[in-house]
Amino acid sequence: EHKDAVVSVVEIDPVKRLEVVDDGFRTIDIREAVRNADIIITATGVDPGIPGGRENRVIRSEHLALIPKHKRVVVVNVGSHLETEKEALDELATRELVDTKPLEFSGTKIGTRYVFYNGVTIDLIADGWPATLRLGEGNPVRMMDAVQAVLIELACHIARNWSDLSLGLNIFPYEIDKKIAQIELDIRRL
Repeated sequence: EHKDAVVSVVEIDPVKRLEVVDDGFRTIDIREAVRNADIIITATGVDPGIPGGRENRVIRSEHLALIPKHKRVVVVNVGSHLETEKEALDELATRELVDTKPLEFSGTKIGTRYVFYNGVTIDLIADGWPATLRLGEGNPVRMMDAVQAVLIELACHIARNWSDLSLGLNIFPYEIDKKIAQIELDIRRL
C-alpha cells in the first residue's frame, strides 16, 4: 500500500518556524514528532559544549524513549558535525538495549541498528555523523569552489564599501550571487 509522506518540522526559533509554515510545512513539538515519525532527519544538532550542553541537543534519550513499542525508525543526521544522535541512543541503550548490529547496504556498513526491549528498532545512519560526509560526497569541490567564490566576492564588497556599511547585519547585493551563479553556469557550459 502506498502512503503519502507527511513532513513535519521541529523548530524552536520563531522566525525560522514562521518561514517553515510559510513554505507549507507543518511544525510540531519534538515529542509529537518522535512519536509519529518513521524517519527522523536532524539538520542542526547542537554543540553539547555550549551553555546548556546536553539540554540543547536536538534529539535526547528522553525523546527517543517516546517511540511507540514495536516500531522501527530511521534516524539520519544531515547537518551537525557532532554525533549527538548517537550519544542520545547510547544513553537510552544503557537502560533498555537488547542488541546492536551493523546496518549494511551492498556489503558496506552504513550505520548501526539498535534493538530495544520494547520492540523498538532504531536504525542510526552513518552512526550519527553527517550522512553527506560519511556516506556521500560530503562537500564536493565544485560546491566548495562556489562557497569560496561567494566569500571572496563578499570580502571584496566589504573592502570597497566599508565606509557605507553599518555595524551589525548587512544585506549584500543580489548581484554578487547572480555574478557567481553565472560564472558557475559558464564553467558548466549550461
